[in-house]
Amino acid sequence: MLAYNYNIPEVQKIIPMETPIESTNGKKLNEFVYNKYLENSLTDTDLVQLLVLLFDLLGLKSIAKFCKLYGKNYKGVQKFNKNVIDANGYKFVIDNE
Repeated sequence: MLAYNYNIPEVQKIIPMETPIESTNGKKLNEFVYNKYLENSLTDTDLVQLLVLLFDLLGLKSIAKFCKLYGKNYKGVQKFNKNVIDANGYKFVIDNE
């Protein structure tokens, strides 16, 4: 149920690291995207496509949109829903169940 068709390149050859870095997958992903952006390997458009993909995978909705869809009270969702996240000052509900 994605908004766009994504062209995913074929799997590239993976070279094992000589000295593995202990890190979580999220941290590795953040570092990879950040470094590729600094190297100009990822454009703003690429990052927007990634953002749209993440919204689709997580089913992110603003609290207001979530309330409207499910007939809920804004303050109740904000206070009691355990899937409310804050992303740079904007609150969203993860609705991917």
